[in-house]
Amino acid sequence: MYTPAAEMIHYQQTAAAPLEQQQIIPLQALCVGSFQVLQLRVLLNASTLKSKQLISLLLSGLTIEDAASLRTEQIDLKTATITVTGRVPRTLIINRSLKSLFEQSGGYPVWTQID
Repeated sequence: MYTPAAEMIHYQQTAAAPLEQQQIIPLQALCVGSFQVLQLRVLLNASTLKSKQLISLLLSGLTIEDAASLRTEQIDLKTATITVTGRVPRTLIINRSLKSLFEQSGGYPVWTQID
């Protein structure tokens, strides 16, 4: 006779990681079935530089809040990284396409006001 309680005697529960330590899943991983490469190319080709930067940042793993608060000093084009200082601090490697988009705007997000 099967008794689930007998199995529970030896069950080892692992503690869940605190919310701030959990991995943020890039938008790209969530949209695998939703967007195909061709559809993404069509979307990007029809977009402005501002839209291309935002879409690329979201696909790279930034949240909309991270992207909106992104400052010039967080972008390092020499090392191709973005240092996120938001709720979940982390450093992301940016791909050549996103690096090129930032180079087109002088190394800063298009929506950022430069003095």
